[in-house]
Amino acid sequence: MFGLGFWEIVVIFVVLIIFIDPKEIPVMLRKLGRLYGEVLDFNKDVNKMLKDIETDVKEPLSLDDLSIPDKNDIKGIDIIKEKNSKNNIKKKE
Repeated sequence: MFGLGFWEIVVIFVVLIIFIDPKEIPVMLRKLGRLYGEVLDFNKDVNKMLKDIETDVKEPLSLDDLSIPDKNDIKGIDIIKEKNSKNNIKKKE
């Protein structure tokens, strides 16, 4: 356990009892346990993200990945066409 021996752990608990109210020690240890769990989760997430980046960098790109989309595939053009058609209908009336 972190390279601590029995007597080192005993000294740590004695110091805790002296400086911290014995009623507060379980609360503090729970908070430390939660913090440790969050640090482990964060470490796992960062390692997963780094592995994903590594695989993305190692995979070769194909020409399909670099292609430019068609003008008709862009959603914004459809919205503009709809607005223009509504404006033309209003102008004709």
